[in-house]
Amino acid sequence: MAATILLVDSDLIDRADWQALLQFHGYKVITAQDGRAALEKLSSIRPDLILIDLALKDMPGHEVGRRIQKLPRYSRTPIVYVGPYFERFRQRMGSGTESGSFRYIGSREEAFDRVQSILGGSTGLLFENEADSFPMSQD
Repeated sequence: MAATILLVDSDLIDRADWQALLQFHGYKVITAQDGRAALEKLSSIRPDLILIDLALKDMPGHEVGRRIQKLPRYSRTPIVYVGPYFERFRQRMGSGTESGSFRYIGSREEAFDRVQSILGGSTGLLFENEADSFPMSQD
């Protein structure tokens, strides 16, 4: 049975890219366009991992994660953060950024590798030669 990932990203193109990448590697992906939508979806799903962009439009990604972690049902669900503001975020959050269920990652490559390692998949498959990794249509 495929692991389920809740993907939270306000950017339509980034969300579609992440969804395609994760589905290509066999994960079931449920998407949310912002933090509020993610919190609402949690009433009806039980993801194995939550992937959150730090720069959401309605609230900061780390705030979404904080709210999720307060829910007893999700207190142990791994959360992986990704975004362009990662280094500033890590400095502000301090050395505890890798503790508990939280995983703070800067680049897409690092985030994908972390998702794979948490969910037990193989790592490093996609980013050596990205163009060769996706099946192309033969139209």
